[in-house]
Amino acid sequence: MLQIYYPMSVRWELKDGRQFILENIDVAAIMREYFKTHRLELQHQREGRAVFEGDSDPSLVHEVRDDVVIIKWLIRTNNTPLTLRRTSPPQTTYEEYPVIELKGHRRCALLRRRSHR
Repeated sequence: MLQIYYPMSVRWELKDGRQFILENIDVAAIMREYFKTHRLELQHQREGRAVFEGDSDPSLVHEVRDDVVIIKWLIRTNNTPLTLRRTSPPQTTYEEYPVIELKGHRRCALLRRRSHR
């Protein structure tokens, strides 16, 4: 499991030309609050077994949707039976666990004009 989180900044533009920005997101503070009330349970923990070949760690990812950035955990689950993992291609699914949605700040037209010079 991740133990160190770094600040994150995201800038994006929608198809209609609107631009948004979120700077210096304090991911460490967000995760401290998240883990006060949440617990991630990985595949091997749910199945009550030791970590096996083909098990993976969770990934902390972000997704941009309209004017919002969604920070979430993405967990890959390997559905291939343990006895076949060394000889068969993995059969995987993904589970998403949203952590927080952050509304982006709209960049004004003056800032856009300056950045295009």
